[in-house]
Amino acid sequence: MIEIDINKIVSWEEINKIKELSKKDFVIIRIPNSVYENEKMKYKIKILEEEPTIYMDIKTYKRGRKIKVNNNINQQIIKLIEKGYTIREVGEELGISKSTVWNYAKDLIKDIEVNKFKTLLWEYKQQLIENELYDSYVESLFLELEHAVEVGNLNRAYELLSELRYYIEHDE
Repeated sequence: MIEIDINKIVSWEEINKIKELSKKDFVIIRIPNSVYENEKMKYKIKILEEEPTIYMDIKTYKRGRKIKVNNNINQQIIKLIEKGYTIREVGEELGISKSTVWNYAKDLIKDIEVNKFKTLLWEYKQQLIENELYDSYVESLFLELEHAVEVGNLNRAYELLSELRYYIEHDE
């Protein structure tokens, strides 16, 4: 049995060598999913899979070194992004690469933006109440608006804000 690790896109010459090896012995090819699904490899993989003595072991784990950032730095990343710093500025401020910042911040950015938007909505709602412009119709628009923001339907949220603004301007 011959075991071969393929970690990159291989040439046709290498494919032919593997085919030749498979004529002599059973061949196990270990290949990352990212390479296996690459467009440049699709036909080459198909050719290899036609050989009865070749078995593909597709690895689904992520390649590369896992980046470690302690919890303190992670909290600093969040605070700086909330203050409006860009990913690059956060990296420069903390002395880490922007890709490391992005790896930790990408999932949090949407939550941060949604929370900022909710805060603005709450402030707008308070302002309408103080100016006695908050009625049952405005309340229903706000409920629908909060739901749209919660589920991430920002297009609908924009429509509802426009409708709300139009109603407030023409109700006065």
